[in-house]
Amino acid sequence: MIENQLTISIVTFYPDCSELTQALDCLQAAITRASQTENIDTRVCVIDNSQNQLMARQISGCLKNSLSCPFDLIVPETNLGYGAGHNLCICHSDSQWHLVLNADVYLDQQAISQAVRFLNHSDHQHVSLVTPFCTTGDGQRAYLCKRYPSIIDLALRGFAPDGLKKIFHKRLKRYEYRQETELQSVNSIVIASGCFMFFNAEILRQLNGFSPEYFLYFEDFDLSLRLNTMSQIAYVPDVKVIHYGGHAARKGVAHIILFMQSAYRFFSTHGWKLY
Repeated sequence: MIENQLTISIVTFYPDCSELTQALDCLQAAITRASQTENIDTRVCVIDNSQNQLMARQISGCLKNSLSCPFDLIVPETNLGYGAGHNLCICHSDSQWHLVLNADVYLDQQAISQAVRFLNHSDHQHVSLVTPFCTTGDGQRAYLCKRYPSIIDLALRGFAPDGLKKIFHKRLKRYEYRQETELQSVNSIVIASGCFMFFNAEILRQLNGFSPEYFLYFEDFDLSLRLNTMSQIAYVPDVKVIHYGGHAARKGVAHIILFMQSAYRFFSTHGWKLY
């Protein structure tokens, strides 16, 4: 393991190049700050599942224009999916830290520094994964922490109209740790969102990264539960990000089918819970 080294993996699939450029600009600012304050050396690894040479060239141009740190662009022969794509980087890295990051997540300048500082603190040696305070592109709070889901929870959160969500507001509030994650750090989180996962990389490698059984959706749920058998997940509000993506139900029928297939696999593996 190489101390004070961070590897960041980003999986892309036909990204919006303007959005990607802005995300990479924010990322570079956070990398520079972490280098200055925490003496962290960073390498970025982008795995492009688009299977399109023109797209790969455009992504390469974004990386060259935005990043001053070392980076790699990997273009697999087939679309490996989200988790298996990240594993190409996770399983071949010997860094101390690893950040799993979405291409549509914008980091606060201090996000990396704060995550490293938290995990390095002697009081947090039992924690191996940090999940951040997150807002959406329109400034609304996004709740990335979750308890073990029921089928009802997933249906309400992902597909229910706003009126029905209001009826079940208390249930969703509990499922998403809304009260607990307002101001203070919270340890022993059950599930963290895959859009930003800052790991102790040694633990992540011991878990062999994401399960390749999940092509898209629920790979972060599965990894969170497996990590909880060895260590803990902490919500750290000083680590701040903006997420512009999400919402499988808004992405069309294909994404809904993938969501349901992965949900079935998740519950079949970890246990069914209707309500």
